[in-house]
Amino acid sequence: MDRSTGNSSEYINLLKKLTPREVEILEEVAKGRTSKEIGEILNLSYRTVQKYRQNICEKLGIKGYRALFKWCLKHMKDREE
Repeated sequence: MDRSTGNSSEYINLLKKLTPREVEILEEVAKGRTSKEIGEILNLSYRTVQKYRQNICEKLGIKGYRALFKWCLKHMKDREE
């Protein structure tokens, strides 16, 4: 599912499973931000951010937050601002 090879339709389909807020969280994870930092930026509690991260992992079929960050590095590197 490497976006650089042009297989972005699968990537887009995965993102369609997420709510707009989950995509926001995912973009912050891709920047290497912690749950605490994400909460401060988006004005959410730490526990709320953790719950969003858990939901994202479940929806994308990812096990654990490190794996989520690795997924972001692989699939979202060209979305960084």
